[in-house]
Amino acid sequence: MSSVESKEQISPQSAIEPTSPMLDNEAATALQETTTAPEHEASPLMDVDVIMQGFQECLKEEALGVDGYIRAYSEMTKFFEGLGTMFNFITNDLVSKVAVCFCYLSGQRTAEFVSGFLRQLQSVSMDTKLAPIAKPIYAETLAKHHPWLICKTVGAVMLLLPDKKVMVARLFGESEAAIEKSMKKIPGLVTVMDKVYEATQKFYSDYDMLNLP
Repeated sequence: MSSVESKEQISPQSAIEPTSPMLDNEAATALQETTTAPEHEASPLMDVDVIMQGFQECLKEEALGVDGYIRAYSEMTKFFEGLGTMFNFITNDLVSKVAVCFCYLSGQRTAEFVSGFLRQLQSVSMDTKLAPIAKPIYAETLAKHHPWLICKTVGAVMLLLPDKKVMVARLFGESEAAIEKSMKKIPGLVTVMDKVYEATQKFYSDYDMLNLP
């Protein structure tokens, strides 16, 4: 796991926690759930401003500020809740990394997927099915770091992803005004997420830690 030397910075000598054992059990359970797309359901809204401000605060610190990163990362987990209940096993693992022992490397891998997804989300129509968008992004990002069972599970459940209209309602609220307001902020959010990704890549590259599990 990564250990934080102080409130504001992370030690380059920190260790990385092993893959959470809950994933295998949760993934197996997910495969047995219904194969019909979930109806629209209430879920916590993802606050774009919280993520953006957290990452911006992180970039202001010379050694990548931990507080802002954790705050942004915690809010970003709600993105997976917006994908539907079949993705709970991913959300649970992400939350555990924040609650137990947060690490930048795991966070940037997740952020890379979310950033890529949001980049595509803003450019498609409301009736666009999201599975064809999500699958290649997952393959290029998170799948490289997931065990075989998780990759197979995610590939299957992505077929159940809703269209954009349902997705943005889950994330940002059902009112057109709330959706429009949040979607206008997505380009800026993607930009700052990409900057944090690049800064984190440099951090790990400087200490020859990019190949950590």
